[in-house]
Amino acid sequence: MRMWRSHGDPLFMRAYLQRNISSMGKNKNKLSKELTYKMRYFIQDTSLARVSQNLRTVFFDYLRNQREGLPAEFDGILNDMEALFELLDVAAEERNLK
Repeated sequence: MRMWRSHGDPLFMRAYLQRNISSMGKNKNKLSKELTYKMRYFIQDTSLARVSQNLRTVFFDYLRNQREGLPAEFDGILNDMEALFELLDVAAEERNLK
């Protein structure tokens, strides 16, 4: 299991996103215009702090109720959820700075 970074580490997430998004243009997994538009719309027109908080609440309530019997691939799920929470936090922070 990897060491967890704080979800409040915007420098880590910004570097992670820049590295991964810049490499997308070099391969066939380039984001479509429609996906880019929908992501931009979501970021601009959604309360990212509310979405982030609601997802955290649902996720941790699930964990409390599933103390035993978590899926074998749960480490991957934790990594994905952490990355999603960090993305939402960075997007909310950057939107609030503008």
